[in-house]
Amino acid sequence: MSYNNYEMPPCVEDLVKSIYISMDITEPEELDTRCLMDMVSEYFHIRLHYFDEPSEANNLGGNFHIFLNEKQSPQKQWQDFGHELGHILGHEGCQWGIPPLFRHYQEGQAKQFALHFCVPSFLLEQMATIDMAVLMKLFKVEKNFALHRIEMYRNKFLQLL
Repeated sequence: MSYNNYEMPPCVEDLVKSIYISMDITEPEELDTRCLMDMVSEYFHIRLHYFDEPSEANNLGGNFHIFLNEKQSPQKQWQDFGHELGHILGHEGCQWGIPPLFRHYQEGQAKQFALHFCVPSFLLEQMATIDMAVLMKLFKVEKNFALHRIEMYRNKFLQLL
């Protein structure tokens, strides 16, 4: 999976933190991704479904739905959940028929949101060492996702220098 380098506004980190805090998750060890997907879905009135197709988010009859591919690993489902949640929270309407460049832009935004949502900065800040294997285990993400998130996190601090 490739990730675009779209920058999300700083408020995305605040939004993600507020979601986690509202779910009483304040430490990386408290993260149960399956439970969190259910809690976040309930909090935002999103119906969560599992099916045998690529993951997607839809607004059906005024109700939001996230459909996750049931044949994917739990890590991939978690990452897809973050991506589709990014679409629901950050975009309106349907992507069908929009110009390809705008769709590409929205996909980039959703990928960035997923990186922040699945591996939140405020939880990373609590860790003594940022290590790929530890991130994969604690945050239940795939290797490439963890590597990309580590790169983003380190770049954030390099910009401050």
